[in-house]
Amino acid sequence: MKITDVTVQRYAWPRPKPISNGKYTYVDVSLNLIHIHTDEGITGIGWGGGTASGQGSDLTTVLVDYFRPVLIGEDPFNYRRIWANLWLPKLVGRRGLSTRVISGIDIALWDLMGKAVG
Repeated sequence: MKITDVTVQRYAWPRPKPISNGKYTYVDVSLNLIHIHTDEGITGIGWGGGTASGQGSDLTTVLVDYFRPVLIGEDPFNYRRIWANLWLPKLVGRRGLSTRVISGIDIALWDLMGKAVG
């Protein structure tokens, strides 16, 4: 089994009532789902994080695009190798939104593996 593509599905909606924390007022919320597709037709889905304000959601797509070449062609069962390779690029760092995206990819890999073994 090989990974053939990685996509993002974004959901956003207004909050029924805005919330504030003294610095920001959040009027909307977003959720990003990361889909990992394989040549066997199995798709794993992971929650790539969202933001309370909806800000940063477009960056999730940019980061998935950035990580896509690391994933394409890999066997999802080689998750340790994939995990190590996701952390190699120094551009994204080890905090913030990049860790949410990597977490979503990891969750999607485990979902995919679970579906593959039944």
